[in-house]
Amino acid sequence: MFELFYNQRIKIYPNGTKIITTFNKTVFNPLHNERHNYCDFDDREVPFRLPWLDAAARLDNLKRSKDKIFDIAFINNFDYFVTLTFDDNIINAKNEDDVHRVMRNWFNNMVKRYNFKYLAVPEFHKSKRIHFHLLCSGDLRLSDSGTVLIPERDNPVKLSTARKIHKNEEDYRTVYNLDNWNFGFSTVIKFEKCDDDGYGTTAIAKYLTKYITKDLTRVLKRYYYAGGNINREVETVYKIVPYETINVQEYKIENTDLKVKYQTIGIGV
Repeated sequence: MFELFYNQRIKIYPNGTKIITTFNKTVFNPLHNERHNYCDFDDREVPFRLPWLDAAARLDNLKRSKDKIFDIAFINNFDYFVTLTFDDNIINAKNEDDVHRVMRNWFNNMVKRYNFKYLAVPEFHKSKRIHFHLLCSGDLRLSDSGTVLIPERDNPVKLSTARKIHKNEEDYRTVYNLDNWNFGFSTVIKFEKCDDDGYGTTAIAKYLTKYITKDLTRVLKRYYYAGGNINREVETVYKIVPYETINVQEYKIENTDLKVKYQTIGIGV
């Protein structure tokens, strides 16, 4: 059993970044086998249940969902950032069952017909209406919205307005509409490729992942949707290490005796 349980997990991303998570107890079980014994660092086995394993599996679902969104965003190359909203004359955006049904069917159709791969995060507007942010790629049908993004504004503005505010048109980012979306309104921004070892969307994905998860809540009984021909799993290494030798900030897990330390090595997040 010893080799199945570890207290440190190292995630290795395509751009070389490593994210290291170290617990004060052995909580990682990559083969998902049940364990009844606790193995200390000196290989002693003491026969008692691991009450913190269930707690560790349940604690901070929000963080684990954010981590998964981060992973999918970083190990896949996406071409577009898309925001989808609903026309209330077509779909009641406050009805979670209706929205889930529409989105599930739309995602499946897009994957089958348009070589679509996606990571989508649903969010509640303050009006309680649901909308979606997507990182995606595929054979999308786009049309120019007549608006652009400029450094001085967070939201798209008309081209005529942009020219009054920001004279350098090389800084403009064209905003498109997604013609494949028939249930409301859409904005699409094409990613500009970056020179970062072949993973051109890394910098943008880093920013957008933080953006789409800053107020992450469970919507439609889930935190995110993902599908198409995407990679889901990051290269991961598990180890057993002396917890006290990790010299970074420690965090205590509420209502457990677990403690955890996080490290990031590489370009950062």
